[in-house]
Amino acid sequence: MTWGDFSTFVVSPWIYGFNPGIELPGYHIEVTMPFMVGRLIKDEEEVEFITKKRSETYKGGILDLMSGVDLSWNQLAGEIPPEIGHLMATHALNLSHNQLSGPIPETFSNLKQIESLDLSRNRLSGEIPPQLTELNFLSVFNVSHNNLSGVLPDMMKGQFGTFGETSYEGNPLLFGPPLKSCFSTSPLPPSIPTTSGDEDDGYDIIFYACFSVSCTMSFLLFIALLYINRYWRGLFFYFVDACIYSCYYFALDNYYFALDNLRKVFTRPRA
Repeated sequence: MTWGDFSTFVVSPWIYGFNPGIELPGYHIEVTMPFMVGRLIKDEEEVEFITKKRSETYKGGILDLMSGVDLSWNQLAGEIPPEIGHLMATHALNLSHNQLSGPIPETFSNLKQIESLDLSRNRLSGEIPPQLTELNFLSVFNVSHNNLSGVLPDMMKGQFGTFGETSYEGNPLLFGPPLKSCFSTSPLPPSIPTTSGDEDDGYDIIFYACFSVSCTMSFLLFIALLYINRYWRGLFFYFVDACIYSCYYFALDNYYFALDNLRKVFTRPRA
């Protein structure tokens, strides 16, 4: 389908099989197989196909291997019909730059062959369906500049580990990797469980208790050895006496030395 000026977004059940005509209120759009464009395609006529943010021109038999829906840059409003999820052979779906609202249909997880999904620049709300991680061929995903919220799909599953921050920007209520941070009005992501303050206090008490018991046991063992062995007891008290006398005379010598220097300062004759 080509760009136009549509005020409503109604998909006929015929779209499942890419029927040659889709009726919209007040409009008629011609569709061709296997690629939806706004006019009939001749065998040798070139067709512009936009996917993965690239515009390429194709013609001939290669068109039999391509299918896509491009309804971007219109004035489509309302919710996205979940029936679009039944276009299982679609390789590219572009609904960007419209006024679509409501959630992203979970039926999009049925688009097993899709490689490019662009839903940016709309008014979509709600969470990104986690079922989209089942799209193993998805290489371009863009839901930027909407009103989406909640946690981003698990980056460890499927292709979602390859999408950067630009795929989600403009949604202030989204959080989780690869987004760097969220605003204060955003819900906080689940935090990794950490040790609480009570548990830390418990570990400290255990540590200090074990340390005190170890020191007490070591001191009692030392006293017992001195009590049993008379020779060691004598050496210990001799060592203690030597330390006491050394400290005493060291302090006494320094006291008299400082006192003598002060006496010389105060008794020095003035010039």
